[in-house]
Amino acid sequence: VTWEKKTEIANNGEQVSAFVVGDVVLQYLETLAPEETAKQVVVAKDSQSLRSIYPLLNGRMHVESLLDSGSQIVSTSHEKAQQAGLIWDPDIVIYMQSANKGLEKSLGLARNVSFLIGDMTVLLQVHVLREPAYDMLLGRPFDSLLQTYVQNFADGRQVITLTDPLTNRRITVPTFAKGTAKLLANSAKMEKETTPSKSTEQGFQITSRI
Repeated sequence: VTWEKKTEIANNGEQVSAFVVGDVVLQYLETLAPEETAKQVVVAKDSQSLRSIYPLLNGRMHVESLLDSGSQIVSTSHEKAQQAGLIWDPDIVIYMQSANKGLEKSLGLARNVSFLIGDMTVLLQVHVLREPAYDMLLGRPFDSLLQTYVQNFADGRQVITLTDPLTNRRITVPTFAKGTAKLLANSAKMEKETTPSKSTEQGFQITSRI
């Protein structure tokens, strides 16, 4: 996987200066001569990753993103791609192989999708899948660029340290169990519905930033 810092047009049409992460499928296709026919590219479909982070996707929404160092690609669901306003190329496709050896064709590749984590912005190439078991999956391209270092604790917590490729400045980001955002959102909603009126709640308010 290749990456470099340059000014590019992001998927949402904005011109940004960021680290652009390459994609293994695109790199393979670029090596083909004009008369060559691309072979069918197959990657694993299922993921066993259980921890996630919540980057700002395409400057529009925070998306639960599973960390999976075993995946060769970065991928997202068709639903989240639409919600985030992504534009993808339907001619760049791969085939996902599930545990039962079945193959499913991807919908295309969204180029230069911006991910904001803290104050770090990177552009990733994201494969759009029809109905994966996740919203977003961050595979090896993400790990390679940000030199991810994962630390686990006895109480079940996990944090991930990311390194800025340009300055070598590091940030540590907490990770969450899959589905945490939905649980927090439902909890906040229930709390709001059962909280007394402002005249009796003494100025306290529960909010969710996820």
